[in-house]
Amino acid sequence: MIPLFKEHHYPFANCHFFELRIARGCVFNCAYCWLRNYVKGKLTPEYANLFMISKTMRKAWYVLRRALYQEVLINVCEFCDGVILQNAKLLDFLYKTAKELNKRLGVDYKLLIVTKGCVTRLYEVDMSDVFVYSISVNTEKVVKKYEQRAPRPQIRIDFLHKLLDRGYECRVRIDPIIPESPVEEYVELIRSINAERFTIGCLRRSPKLSRKYYNDVSWFNYCSEHSIWGFSLPREIRELYFKTLINEAIKRGKVGVCKDEVGLRILKEVQDGKNYCNCILGFNKIP
Repeated sequence: MIPLFKEHHYPFANCHFFELRIARGCVFNCAYCWLRNYVKGKLTPEYANLFMISKTMRKAWYVLRRALYQEVLINVCEFCDGVILQNAKLLDFLYKTAKELNKRLGVDYKLLIVTKGCVTRLYEVDMSDVFVYSISVNTEKVVKKYEQRAPRPQIRIDFLHKLLDRGYECRVRIDPIIPESPVEEYVELIRSINAERFTIGCLRRSPKLSRKYYNDVSWFNYCSEHSIWGFSLPREIRELYFKTLINEAIKRGKVGVCKDEVGLRILKEVQDGKNYCNCILGFNKIP
């Protein structure tokens, strides 16, 4: 594959973030994953070669520097799960290249890893000055049904806490909310986690999604209402879950909402209009 540096814009949320696409694919095969549709069901991990990654990173750093960005977070896991970057050669290469470019240009750009697994290389070697670590986690009930190949929630949480103790900036995505679990189970999940920020998102389905790439389509039935994103949970369910979970998470850290107009409206009222999205360093002002 060819690496890609891209800026994503979501005007309805006043949100944009940067992506460095160096790999795509996943080993977990979650039932609801949007990536299955994008890669036409071919989830076997693919990687760009190191020379092309280096070339793309250098171009990205100079583009951002010319745009006067002093600090930026760049997501390297938009099209893959971070666990496939576990390969020591690749992870070390990303770290050393980012460090070199930061020093040369006098900037502080960081790379975001998002995973349902445990990127143990980050514990073996301290790379906390470059990598921000984020887990995607759900309730035990949802994981057993829809994320069968992924580690159990407590394994992900325990490893996140280990990296937190090592000095990494650690974040959590509770996404997607699936009402298979009652809201009380999500509250208990939040209470079990220590992290710098929590991002909450609900189950959604693109109208372009094709059933033929999904073995389990039972979750389609939850997405019965039109929304900005396509099809989402009914509004009254989103109101209940977002309101309850935002108010719980805000006791433990900064809170973000991912691409949901109902959640953003609720967050705007309780966090001074700030959305601490998982994919950025600071915050976006909610329109």
